Amino acid sequence: MYRKGEIRLTDIARLLGTDWPSLAAELELTEEEVTKIMDEYGENAALHMLRYWLKSRGPEATGKDFLFEKKCFNIFCF
Repeated sequence: MYRKGEIRLTDIARLLGTDWPSLAAELELTEEEVTKIMDEYGENAALHMLRYWLKSRGPEATGKDFLFEKKCFNIFCF
């Protein structure tokens, strides 16, 4: 059984596909963090990057400011 937020992360990760490192940079993950995620998780890296970002940023990891500031990022258009 999936939690509501988990399903949404999965959907976002699927849509990001191989473009996830660009989003990781925008979310201020370091190159070292991105490389580690790539090495450890391979084709599931997009989902694990999102999980890592949420866990490491805590309550600040909403993405709301990022999305509204940028207006559009590949899959998110306003």
